[in-house]
Amino acid sequence: MFCPECGAEYREGIARCADCDVPLVLEAPGDSEVPKYVTILETSDLSVIPVLKTALEGAGIPYRTRGEGLMDIFPAETLGAPFHSSAGEVEIRVPAERADEARELLDTAATVEGDPDAGTPP
Repeated sequence: MFCPECGAEYREGIARCADCDVPLVLEAPGDSEVPKYVTILETSDLSVIPVLKTALEGAGIPYRTRGEGLMDIFPAETLGAPFHSSAGEVEIRVPAERADEARELLDTAATVEGDPDAGTPP
């Protein structure tokens, strides 16, 4: 089983890609079919993630997240932190060819949200 978007391979019985949240397919996509995604931001600040995702969606920039599922398993509130999670960091990933545009957009969105350092790339 393979993810048609990121190309990740999964064992039999898994139905959806954990990173892309799309249904898996039987055949691996060709290299030309899978865009290369790069990490543009890593953060454990849960309050900024929805703002940044909304900014990317508004600009029509496709994105993927990694680690966001851990936030569902280990919510920050149960770990004693109202806005930060000790469960790890969430990565926001975009197609490589749109990375510069996305970084600029996230820097602007983070500054508007009130945290000038939140949009700084890793």
